Amino acid sequence: MPKTYSLEAGGGHSGHNKDPAMDLEIQQVPWWNRRSQMERRFFVAGVLLLCATVGLGVALCAALFSHQEPPSVTSALNGDNTDYCMSRGCVKTAADILANMDEAADPCVDFYQFACGGFIDKTSIPDDRTRMSSFSVLGDQLLTQVTSTSLWA
Repeated sequence: MPKTYSLEAGGGHSGHNKDPAMDLEIQQVPWWNRRSQMERRFFVAGVLLLCATVGLGVALCAALFSHQEPPSVTSALNGDNTDYCMSRGCVKTAADILANMDEAADPCVDFYQFACGGFIDKTSIPDDRTRMSSFSVLGDQLLTQVTSTSLWA
């Protein structure tokens, strides 16, 4: 007849002396060690993705709530603010943009005429071209500058 053992509270056999080899306790395996390597990688990737999402959310909130009103044009003209470019190139570019505008046109009715009407009125299409743009004008000015200056001077 085979031997049968019963597990009793206290870890011993019924009616026999306690055997220390039979007092085995089941140890709890940590949660991380029970996971496969793929599960561990997915967990780490998920935690990193969560941290990145939270970080971007905080940065976006900080950017939205730290928005400052731009200074008015009159304060820039009065010299109260230095955020505007007042160099020679900036002033010339602003003057070119204003020269290409048609201030007589109503921007609510025809915005294209308002924004580009001055350029359209001042610029004619030469016979050797099919169109003209502000880039064509700049290219012509650059070509004139390059050909008028000598490379050997």
